[in-house]
Amino acid sequence: MPPFTNQFSLSLELTRLVPLGLSASNAIMSLARSLQNSGSDIVIEEDLANIFGRCRIAPHREREFREVVGKNHSSTLSSALGLTLEDGPGPTVLRGLTQPPYLAMVIQSSLLTFIHEKSSLAAAIVQIFEREVDETDSSQHRRAVPSQEGIFGVLRACEDQTSAYNWKGLLLAVASTLDISEADALEPVPSIVLQGAVHMFPLVQSLPDDRIVLIDTHEGAGACCLLVWAHHVLGLTVLVRKNDHRSSLVKKQFGNGSNHVVLDLRDRSLTWIGTQSTLEIRQPSITLLSVSDNEPLLVLRSEPDEEAIDATYKQPAGGYGRKTLEHECRTEAGREALIHELTLLALAFAAILAQHLYTRPRSAFNDNKSKVLKETTTGGIPSRGQLSKYELSNEGFRCQVPEDGLIRSARFLFNEPDLSFGLVERHLLAFSRQPLNGEMKMPHAVSLMLDENPPKYMEKETAWRSMLGKVRYLSIVLLTFAFVRDLENSIDLPISPSLEPLGQGDLMNSWNSWDGRSNIWVPEDCWFGVLARLLVGHKGAFDSESTCLVSDRGWSIFLSTFGDADPWFTDAGHVVVRKGIPCRGGVRKHSVTDGPGGGFGDNWQVVHTAGQGESLRCLDAVYPSRPLCGDRHGSFLVNVRFSLQTPASKETRRTGWKEDVGKETETRRTGYRELFAALWGVQRTEGCQHESSELRLPLSCVSVSRFGDLEMSKLKEKARVYICLTARNSCARWRALLAVHMNSHVFPQFDVIKQVMLRGEDCCFQCAVKQTLVRAGHWFLVL
Repeated sequence: MPPFTNQFSLSLELTRLVPLGLSASNAIMSLARSLQNSGSDIVIEEDLANIFGRCRIAPHREREFREVVGKNHSSTLSSALGLTLEDGPGPTVLRGLTQPPYLAMVIQSSLLTFIHEKSSLAAAIVQIFEREVDETDSSQHRRAVPSQEGIFGVLRACEDQTSAYNWKGLLLAVASTLDISEADALEPVPSIVLQGAVHMFPLVQSLPDDRIVLIDTHEGAGACCLLVWAHHVLGLTVLVRKNDHRSSLVKKQFGNGSNHVVLDLRDRSLTWIGTQSTLEIRQPSITLLSVSDNEPLLVLRSEPDEEAIDATYKQPAGGYGRKTLEHECRTEAGREALIHELTLLALAFAAILAQHLYTRPRSAFNDNKSKVLKETTTGGIPSRGQLSKYELSNEGFRCQVPEDGLIRSARFLFNEPDLSFGLVERHLLAFSRQPLNGEMKMPHAVSLMLDENPPKYMEKETAWRSMLGKVRYLSIVLLTFAFVRDLENSIDLPISPSLEPLGQGDLMNSWNSWDGRSNIWVPEDCWFGVLARLLVGHKGAFDSESTCLVSDRGWSIFLSTFGDADPWFTDAGHVVVRKGIPCRGGVRKHSVTDGPGGGFGDNWQVVHTAGQGESLRCLDAVYPSRPLCGDRHGSFLVNVRFSLQTPASKETRRTGWKEDVGKETETRRTGYRELFAALWGVQRTEGCQHESSELRLPLSCVSVSRFGDLEMSKLKEKARVYICLTARNSCARWRALLAVHMNSHVFPQFDVIKQVMLRGEDCCFQCAVKQTLVRAGHWFLVL
């Protein structure tokens, strides 16, 4: 048989040899809508099935894949908005489970997206289609090339809906057999090799006795991915020939019988000629050979300027810190001791930083007119118990980093169940009140370890600078996971091994210029921002101004204000991690953002003043109106609405929501991000054993209602404590917090910033007022 002249002729041969039998169904429009709602596209799925669907999946792999990804789990995210988290098969996978070509496309896309960054993978797949079009004879019909954005959407749908499958286990098992490091095992396939494999693998399946594929690459260029793809997924017999400058040629066969694929691995910087090697670098290539005459039918080689496919493998959150340090520590011996010492440094850095973190809402973060926070810490070693206290200052409070949360986070990230603050006492003594920046001198313990076991490939000081950078980043990650709810459910959360994106965050920017003594402002979205950057990776993006939920790889992280809980039961600054993608009415998106706010009021009212009687009550009936949910730029756009009841309001039997029909009705539109900001820095009362009773208001106290967002400065009655009459009405309490936030930070109405005290049901009215009055400054007490 003559050799193929180009890739199009190869594709044409495939069309004759491997008929697909794709046909439309009567429910084609319904399917198209379902696919579009999940972010995929019916036309592009067919395009991808035409290249990936020609392969036959190995029967045992198909059975296992069906069993794992066929399970669906749904949980409620917000019943009011009709939002759920969907974990499991969606329209793309469900279609594949009934149509073999599409299942082949789903399985192979799932593997490729596990290792390769979706945007650059989509670009490489576009090149396959473009090459076919360019090489198509002018007399034949030329198919339109699918867009990179459309292919990205299909790849993302496959990734989301198959995230339960454990590709990592297969890849690492192969790496162990071939003595390849974990880092190299998860490297991407060269673009030209991917383009060739897509066409050559199915041709070898169709003509196993007459075709063989030769792939020339190295172990750090997608070798494990290619082996899993060819052997474990497609059932082909693969012979691996591993050239290594430290030993002779090693051969390992995967499968039985004649070889279908030969994978030649070599040192990435050496070219072998006989038994000699040179430093000439040879580019990866893939060749289709005729078995009968051993002649090449098609050879594809990488070009020097070829755009590489980016890697996107992510580490599970459990043990993330240890994995990072294992990769960083390059010593032959004494590695465990060095990793443990760096772990203690990261914990100590986090504990020291926790003593200097103060709250400030994002809206006031860059306010140049705000006063500079006066230092209130007394210095010394951070003691046990101090980490969970708020400390009053001019404009904020000590950010609450619970000590148990910090320890649990450290044990979770570093897989060291015995970690405790007792192990880092010497570090706290040595490093307190130091800036802990990139110029920090090497600790004596680390210096001794590196003297005994010098690092490979770099000088001692260079190695320390690299380790210090990782330790600083990991201390921020450690603080972040202290603010994650249900930490045990986050073990498998996939996060980027690259820590560099954290350098763009608020905390690292402040830390870089920190003197070790002054305090550091922390906005409410600090921890959410860190975790979102780790989740989406260095190539991902999200709207940092209004996003309240981000999803990737079948996981979601969102703000603690999601839902309809009372502010007392909402943890300020905390982040929730759950498995699943947000879905509403069959539509799936990868983020949720706040819609535009509105309905701002300016009608604060004084009810009673000092000397008059007041009781624990809610004067205004604030209720939740029907929330709003829309779609914008691939994100759900949501509005939570709080309305002030008037005699003209009525409740409809059909929906249960109150309809606003009176002109006097006031409805405030907000979002979970704004609620999150309003709760940041709010103080909470301590419990007591008393019953609430009527109280004669002390001096400098007034009770207020209506909670306007603007113009509070026009109140005639000036007081040090404003008591908001919101008792036992969670909507009224949220409404009051929003109003105070607007007046204090968004559109400042005061010469001094007013603080907020939130009463819990375990505290009586009298004690709530007393606990507020004993504190310095101006306050709102939200009953």
